[in-house]
Amino acid sequence: MSFQSVTYFNYRNIENGTIRFPTREIFLVGKNGQGKTNILESIYILAYGASFKKKSEQIFKKYGSNQCSLIGKFNIENDENNEIRFTEEKSRQIFLNKHLLKDRKDLINLNPVILFSHEDFNIITGEPELRRKYMDQIICFKNYEYIDLKRNYKILLGHRNALLKERNTKLLNIYDRQLGQTAYRIYHYRKTLTEEINKVFSELYSYVAGQNFPIRFYYHSSLKGISEEEQIREIEENRNFDLKMCTTTKGPHRDNFVFVMDNKDFSKTASTGQKRILSLILKLLQAKYVEKYGKKPIILLDDVILEVDGEKRSRFLNQLNFYEQIFYAFLPEENYKDYMKEETTVFFVDRGKIHER
Repeated sequence: MSFQSVTYFNYRNIENGTIRFPTREIFLVGKNGQGKTNILESIYILAYGASFKKKSEQIFKKYGSNQCSLIGKFNIENDENNEIRFTEEKSRQIFLNKHLLKDRKDLINLNPVILFSHEDFNIITGEPELRRKYMDQIICFKNYEYIDLKRNYKILLGHRNALLKERNTKLLNIYDRQLGQTAYRIYHYRKTLTEEINKVFSELYSYVAGQNFPIRFYYHSSLKGISEEEQIREIEENRNFDLKMCTTTKGPHRDNFVFVMDNKDFSKTASTGQKRILSLILKLLQAKYVEKYGKKPIILLDDVILEVDGEKRSRFLNQLNFYEQIFYAFLPEENYKDYMKEETTVFFVDRGKIHER
């Protein structure tokens, strides 16, 4: 499944009109700030109904415009009448074949997109929330019900925190148990995925890095119990402390994932180059799991592969040999021609205007 074209109307700095993608491999070449990342973002939006940029940057309409839209045409089993439309006016809406989607989750398995960007570095060095989000994204590709499970947990957590702030202990017995039951299911999904990742993680990192790195991906659950009843009891026993803190201090929302080598936190001892490779491996694993679960992903590479040296870059690209469609963003001075194939289509991006080579 791949995008045949995207039609732009008042979207960021991109010129109004249609860009057709005739091949599986697309190069976007241009200087910084010309619109390459905006084009990658448009593919991401049509895949998930949301941007990968910060919330403060998620204003898609051109300056002075009241509305904007993106229309993506994609092929599936030789059917050319498949269309996703994203509109932003007073509110944002998504249409699949002219039918309004009430929930963005209906898009997740349609066109699975994996983005490689500079911000992936933050998965390693940033807050635990980013690592939780990374893991949860992988789980969602296979387990559709996990989205509703996380949503339900968030609702229960909000209700319990409200009761804690009000010091209303009458209903806490009910919420403690419901929260514990939901927490255990999330814990089980994350623990299972961690075990799967560790079967290939060290070998994959060592291959791309070019030397042996016995590195593991460690799941640090804030709840120590390994059964549902143990986790429920732990939440109940922690209630007095939670009342004092006016918030729930244990649960999946407090989990962390750590990269461990020689019994040390690798994110604190690794060099900048090693962290960059690690960030590439993490997103590569996401792409591999999409394929493992039955679909080839659409890959977006936003100026990242040239941050590692030639041999490591080649080994990484050797692993990135499965995709339905791939989009690269390059600066003009980069040796992008070295990576071109017979099927590569090259677009030059200049001040929002796109010209095919």
